[in-house]
Amino acid sequence: MSHTISYKHLVIQFPHQLLQEQLANFPHSFWRDQFILLELCGPSNCTTFHPVTGREVYARSWTTRAKGDATEIIEEACRSASYCEGRNLRFYGERDTTPERYIRRVRSALSAPVSAAEANHWGISLQVQLDQKLVKDAPYAIDLLNQHASWDKNDAGERYWRLYPLTSLKDAAILFKFRFLPLSPWSFIATDGPCFEHEARELLMPSKSRAA
Repeated sequence: MSHTISYKHLVIQFPHQLLQEQLANFPHSFWRDQFILLELCGPSNCTTFHPVTGREVYARSWTTRAKGDATEIIEEACRSASYCEGRNLRFYGERDTTPERYIRRVRSALSAPVSAAEANHWGISLQVQLDQKLVKDAPYAIDLLNQHASWDKNDAGERYWRLYPLTSLKDAAILFKFRFLPLSPWSFIATDGPCFEHEARELLMPSKSRAA
């Protein structure tokens, strides 16, 4: 039975003071630092070829698991950890991973976050795409996006907006301001980054088996 293999968690930190400076017209928007939780993971039934060794290895990619303050990050970790109970989620190199162990690794990443500049240095990229149905009930959100975000139209002529939170602090502030967005950021945030250790040794520790 297919399951998800988790290789690494990475937490990116955004200081609340800097975010608040970007939204001067919305005072008291941020009282706590904000974070984005990324996970390098992939299915157990999908393989690719290692770009250096040429060996067949498990495919993997980065996904955005959560955004928000520290409490919201841990809440999402708890939701994800529940999949460990049914053996639908495990760490690479382990036959079984307990929910408690999964949550501990997220807590460990949260205790040692990186900055947006560091994430950029390692080649991590985030592109947020927000369509009309995600913001239609929040007029202030549409105004903010029209003023500050890049936009385009789909085939139906409906406008959608793009944010780049790792390269624009203003975009990051807008993203975190929209607390009404779904608890599934992977559905509207395209995430990319190095997947193998030779691409970013500081970020990815060497693995021990055929998945490396």
